[in-house]
Amino acid sequence: MSTKLMIRFFACTLILMTLSMKNSFAQSTTIPEQNAQNRRETAKGNSDVRKTTAIAGQANREGTKGTNSETRKATYDENKGERADAAADGQVSKDEAKTLVDQNSKERLDNAKTNSANRQQTGATNSAARKGAAQQNSGTRRATGVENAANRRTKVN
Repeated sequence: MSTKLMIRFFACTLILMTLSMKNSFAQSTTIPEQNAQNRRETAKGNSDVRKTTAIAGQANREGTKGTNSETRKATYDENKGERADAAADGQVSKDEAKTLVDQNSKERLDNAKTNSANRQQTGATNSAARKGAAQQNSGTRRATGVENAANRRTKVN
């Protein structure tokens, strides 16, 4: 082999090695940046899902609270009216007063059961929303992990 040919061969080899290293360095800075971007996007998506879930939960609680409050107020007003009517008659016997108290107690118990059922329904709705958000977040994290792993494998090769 002639000297000129050997010099050209080594020059070409050196150029190829330099280009290969340059490409490798370019990838090593790009992949961590891509992984960081993936993490930021995942975090933003998770944050949006949590906000939406929290807003829905708050709306459910407010709706239930309003219904329960209206029910209690209506029962209180009704019982107050019955007591006022009975007092105006001036003819309330002990038995009638006891009957009114028992009836009011029963109504309060029924209202408490209704309120409890409303709270359970709200809790179930909020729980389902949280579970859905958790599943969505888990899927997003899994996808990001797979993409980051693929990026790392690309960097090694």
